[in-house]
Amino acid sequence: MPFPAFSSASASAPLLAAPLAVAVFAAVARADVSSDILSKVETDANSIGRKLAADDSSADDSENKIAIGSALSSGNTESGGATATFEARQKFGKAELRAAFDAAYEEQRLRESETGRRYDERTKGNSKATAHVERRLSGYYAFAAAAGMNDDVSKVRFRAVETGGVGTYLCDERGVSASVEIGPAAIQQKLADDRDSFHGVRAAERLEWKPEGKSMRVWQGVEAIWDAPDPGRAIYSGHLGAEAPLAGGFSLLAKASADYDTEPAEGAEKADCKFSAMLAYTF
Repeated sequence: MPFPAFSSASASAPLLAAPLAVAVFAAVARADVSSDILSKVETDANSIGRKLAADDSSADDSENKIAIGSALSSGNTESGGATATFEARQKFGKAELRAAFDAAYEEQRLRESETGRRYDERTKGNSKATAHVERRLSGYYAFAAAAGMNDDVSKVRFRAVETGGVGTYLCDERGVSASVEIGPAAIQQKLADDRDSFHGVRAAERLEWKPEGKSMRVWQGVEAIWDAPDPGRAIYSGHLGAEAPLAGGFSLLAKASADYDTEPAEGAEKADCKFSAMLAYTF
């Protein structure tokens, strides 16, 4: 006896429904997996974007500072006067440029001599400009630097120093930065009426401390240049400074510096010291 016509369709319905359900389930599963993958890719992209933005911000970091105030000098003169400084710092990725210029003007008061204390009513001045660029490498850095100065009081008509070499950071974390560097140096100068030049070795160190959670900073540095053929001939300099913030980019700045020349100009003292207090503005 033949089956009804609808019996064949009824029997095949479950067979067609099974593969259809499998296909629908697979599509839903693929959609879930794709959604998870897209979500992970989006998260990773956002993370990379934030990192690149942070790298870009650190790569383009600059700071400029101007300061004016008063200064006291001791050594070739015992006097007070006005002083002004400008400092600039610019980072380019792993490279950093530091530049500074300072000048002071004062009424010269000569030290006591065998003929008694003498006064000079003329205004004397001194100025100094420096530039230092460095690029960090693996475990150390390469640098080049130049400086120029004149000092009417110590009879340094001009002095130019060019140097370069390598250095390393002994510490650079938790607000403490300590570095040392060494390299050859070329010096050209005019002391009083005598021109002079020599080649030598320059060594320097710098330490800066910024307490965690505070905006103040303290720093110091020492530099020495020795004449290569005659190490007994040398120029030493050192400085110490502290800065405390006020408000609106202003701060109080205090500095002390000392210079020592083993072979100064004729009639000049070997050592000079300078103390200054200034109001600074950072921008």
